[in-house]
Amino acid sequence: MRLMAWDADMIQLMKQQGQSGSLPGIALATMTGPKSCKLKDGMELGPGELKFAEHLVNPLAVKVAGHCPADGELQDKTQYISALKAGDTVAVYQLSDSEVLILEKMVSV
Repeated sequence: MRLMAWDADMIQLMKQQGQSGSLPGIALATMTGPKSCKLKDGMELGPGELKFAEHLVNPLAVKVAGHCPADGELQDKTQYISALKAGDTVAVYQLSDSEVLILEKMVSV
């Protein structure tokens, strides 16, 4: 699997942080709003403490489809993955005492 530059950078950062042994690893949290979450220990985090990948805060097109008739407007049938919302389970990684990364949205299959 080929990693994008930010993926490789994030993996390198996680390895470095893991070697220091000073911070906890990846954990699960529940989103309480589009830019806030609650950790399993009950701690609530807000926008000032959280960092998000752009695709988690904006809808992401996963199947682009549609057509534009000659005499009309575009009939967009694009399918999107929604941005994060309350109730979503996310993987989080603590960078420091005041900064936490929201890594990804987790789903059951």
